[in-house]
Amino acid sequence: MRLEAGFRTGGLVACLAGSAVLAGGTRAAWAAGDEIQVYLDDMSLPGEIGLDVHLNYVLAGRTTPGWPGELPPYHVFQATPEFGFGVKRWLELGLYLPVAVGPDGAFYANGVKVRAKVVPQQALQGGFFWGVNVELGCVARRVSEERWTVELRPIAGWRNARWLVAANPILDFTAGAPSSTQGELEPAVKVGFKASRALMVGFEYYGALGPVSDLAPRSAQEHDTYAVVDYEGHGLDLNLGLGYGWTGVSDRWVAKAIVGFGLRRPGR
Repeated sequence: MRLEAGFRTGGLVACLAGSAVLAGGTRAAWAAGDEIQVYLDDMSLPGEIGLDVHLNYVLAGRTTPGWPGELPPYHVFQATPEFGFGVKRWLELGLYLPVAVGPDGAFYANGVKVRAKVVPQQALQGGFFWGVNVELGCVARRVSEERWTVELRPIAGWRNARWLVAANPILDFTAGAPSSTQGELEPAVKVGFKASRALMVGFEYYGALGPVSDLAPRSAQEHDTYAVVDYEGHGLDLNLGLGYGWTGVSDRWVAKAIVGFGLRRPGR
């Protein structure tokens, strides 16, 4: 496996510094594929450090670049370590380090992202929950037309002993394209049924519909559904899914997994 970093230490430092002050953006030119997840109300406890590893592989998908310099998704394997730190019971900070392996075996470092997740209303024992996640990224051109990205992800849902329903009406922005201040609408929905204490089965939906003020025609939208299984037990959180893209611009088949566990908990 040969190294194709394309994102050296200087660029990483610049991105971290820039992400700390970036507060706005413009129309998104890409849909992030390194994290395929619907956000819920689960939070790290204050002082807790956790790690989620996001994995996905495009089994069948686009083989031609969508813009100059893009790495087409076909047979690309992505692995994104996500470190989370609990600040308050309602506030969690996170750091993403997305990497990828191309069909030829080349390894790519694709940038850095930071986030803040705020969930004032949790409902781990049942009821309604809501919050918001804000993510700032500095990424390589192979995954985005613009280097700077901003994601605003509202979180809303409801659960009881058997059912879970949640939605993230995501707005994606891309800094550096002054032609528009409209975010791109990328909704995400999860419906799950608790088959046992540790096991949930269900489906997830992910879309990319275009600018909020001028949605793309349906043939240019992405609509993907995933059959998913979630397992929680023995200090491990696991999400497995197989997704199908329903439109011509969607990747046809994508396999994904999220593996989560705590690195350090308060009092340990």
